[in-house]
This record gives sequence, structure tokens and C-alpha cells, in this order.
Amino acid sequence: MKKRLSALLARPSQWHYKVMAILVPGLIVGFGYVISSGRAATVPGDINGDGTVSVLDLSILLSHWNANYAAADLNSDGTVNILDLSTLLSHWGQTGSTPTPTPKGPMGTGKLIAKPLGSTAAANGYYEYLPLSYNGSTPAPLIIFFHGVGENGNGTSQLASTIIHGPGQAIQAGKYNTSLPFVILSPQHSGSGCPSGDEIHNFINYAQQTYAIDPKRIYLTGLSCGAIGPWNYFAKYADQQVAAAVLLSGDDEGNAWSTQGCVLVSSTAFWGIHGTVDGTVSFPNDQALFNHLAACPQPRTEVKFTPVQGADHDIPWDGVYDNTLGLGDIYQWMLSHTKP
Repeated sequence: MKKRLSALLARPSQWHYKVMAILVPGLIVGFGYVISSGRAATVPGDINGDGTVSVLDLSILLSHWNANYAAADLNSDGTVNILDLSTLLSHWGQTGSTPTPTPKGPMGTGKLIAKPLGSTAAANGYYEYLPLSYNGSTPAPLIIFFHGVGENGNGTSQLASTIIHGPGQAIQAGKYNTSLPFVILSPQHSGSGCPSGDEIHNFINYAQQTYAIDPKRIYLTGLSCGAIGPWNYFAKYADQQVAAAVLLSGDDEGNAWSTQGCVLVSSTAFWGIHGTVDGTVSFPNDQALFNHLAACPQPRTEVKFTPVQGADHDIPWDGVYDNTLGLGDIYQWMLSHTKP
């Protein structure tokens, strides 16, 4: 190949196109190429930082020929030229160490951190909890908690309402097991009513783009309106993203069952918890929904329904989230379910 390359260099007209043809027969110059995502090259000539000197790096170099393009200027003389090409070809096919992933978001603090509306790209203000084990690179399981209608707010000055109940309350009270690996996000719904399916879907997408999240371990939980909103989500998106949901004092107002049927339990597990004398959201309707899900044929995911005898609307919720009510550990239950 070196002799053929020398002959081409003696005839500079369009020689760089011919170099590409030698290295990758049939390749047409002008295709798209991969540019480094901010990772350092692992071997000289690895321009795109993927760990191997290959045709992708050659394409980038030739596309910036005679230009001042730092990534392809391998000898740092200010111009991409034959010297840089020589360096790249001398390391052709060599591999380096696997690049270290760029961490997503801050490191774990083990604390609740307010993220007011407007301070991030999210459409909601929210509270963030990152466990001390979170390093921004290793994918972590995600819990998204949705509050009740009484905690709806503007996402800024009213944001603290989102952690009156739920995992946030347990964390504040020192009753949360801090050895658990969850990233926990508690978004605030604005306006009236319960979260829509799109609102929840978009927040899940935001979380995945912002944090290092294991896509097979995404969990929803909520109470009252925060347990109704997820059914709006499941009515539209079924089992696309969520591995399991723990829903307290909710109801299928979004008609998820009539819309999706047994598809709901194809790969999403459900645990419903409801007080038997709830005067706000119908206990019989919620129980009927879970009976429908449990009647779906195997194979399906786990369906669990816990009636809390003599309990009203608030069960109490805090006892569920801090595991003092004796109904079972919702966090370990969620971890036991992953997407296929």
C-alpha cells in the first residue's frame, strides 16, 4: 500500500480521493463521518476517539485537508497535510484503551437537590436525589415519583410541595435506606388535574438524557393524582419504557385497560395499594383494574394488589414509602423487576 500511496502523492490532483479508494474499495468520498464526542484519542491517529485508527479517522482527516482543524492536525503544525496522513497511516488498525465515558450530571451527593423550573431543560421543576454510589457513568436504576393534586405548583417557589410525601419525605425523615442505588426524581405538575401521558413520557426521556440511567430499570410511583397520571401514560405508551410501577390510591381514569389490555403486563409489573374505605378515589374501580391485569394469560409480569383494610385515601402513604407500614419493601420489589 505504501508504494501505491507514494505514486499517488507524486500526482497531487485528487489523490486524496484515490487514497480512500485504496483503503476501502468501492467507498465514495463525501459520506458522513463520526466526530469525537469529547473523548481523548487513545492512540495517535484515532481522531474520533473510538479507540481504533480506521477509515472513519481517515475520512475526517481528508475532509479537512489543508485546513486548520486541531483534531486532525496530528503533528500540531497548524495545517492538516501529508505529515498528518503519514502519522495516521503508520498507526492504521491500531487500537488503544477503551475511552472513559463522559459522566452525565453531577456525582452522587446523597441529598435532595431542588431543580426549579427554568434551571434545567426539563418541562417541570423537580427534586433530585442521587445516591452516593452514583458516578455519572455507571447506569443506575431510576424512580420517578408523582405527587397528589394538592401538591401541584409552579415548579419554583412551590417546588418543596413535591417532597411532602413519597421517597422525598422518607429521605428527609432519615427513614430511607441510603444504600439503595436509585436515582430519584420528583417532578412537580403545574396547573390543575393529574399529569398527562405525554408529560410523563417527556420527563422520562429528559431523565435518560440527563443522567446515567439503566433503561431496563425505570420505575414509576405515585399517590392519588400521582397514581392516576401514570395510567394516562400507560394508556398511550403501554409497556415501552417502564419496568415496574407502584401506585397508591389511584384509578385508571386514562382508560389504559380498555386501550391496551393485556399488553400492559407484557413487560411492566404493577403493584397497587389502596385503602378499602377511600372516599376520594374509588377502591372498587382500582381493585377491578388489577383483577383484569391479574387475569391476563401467562407469560406476563407480576401483578400485585394490596387492599389496606379500614384505611382512607392517605393509607397512610408515608408508611408505604418509609417501609414502616408493614406492607412490604416497595424498593426491593421494584429492583426485582427489569425489562427484558
